[in-house]
Amino acid sequence: CVLDLLESSEPNRIMLAVPDVIQVANRRRFERTNATVASAVRLVVDGQMIESGGLMANISAEGIGCNVAAADFDDLLLLGDEIRVRFEIAGFDDELEIGAIVCGKSLSRDRKQLALGLEFHAGANDAGGGESLAKLQRILMELMSDTPQPEDPQ
Repeated sequence: CVLDLLESSEPNRIMLAVPDVIQVANRRRFERTNATVASAVRLVVDGQMIESGGLMANISAEGIGCNVAAADFDDLLLLGDEIRVRFEIAGFDDELEIGAIVCGKSLSRDRKQLALGLEFHAGANDAGGGESLAKLQRILMELMSDTPQPEDPQ
């Protein structure tokens, strides 16, 4: 916290105090399901599918966590970037592709893996992404309830 502003010196200086405790708010608003079987994730950046992919770590109706090779994505992706994510969920035949925003990025200790947090963002002009998001919600409902859902007539 700011204790004082010293305007008499050149340049101006501020006196800060380091807090004893830092509280971090949990930004996750929805329950996430861990990927029990490794599911491949492909990222599409600027309309180009990146050859290197990753593995899903967890997923919810609002976002996905995945681990990718740091060498391929660390410099390429920044927080707030809009990308598309393509994936399947083990045990289901549908390949899903949904627009997403990079909202979390964490480098592993050995600097080889990058953990990404992506929040789904299917825009109004993204009919395919909206359809994939609806399919994902049905799949997650089935996974969480452990009861088969009726087949989609389409």
